[in-house]
Amino acid sequence: MREVMDILLIRFAIIVGLLTLLIIAGFTAAIVLKRRGGLGRARRLVEPAVRAWAARPDAPRP
Repeated sequence: MREVMDILLIRFAIIVGLLTLLIIAGFTAAIVLKRRGGLGRARRLVEPAVRAWAARPDAPRP
């Protein structure tokens, strides 16, 4: 039983670590884009895709 708990704990730690790295990478990308003036351009590129996704009838709603 202890081995199973160790494996589950290790898996949880890896998942949390990867999520943390993704959040840090996203935050860093946003800061770099903002400093270089590309945040508005990136927003204009992504906005149509997000609107199309949100308009789908099967899109999950918060």
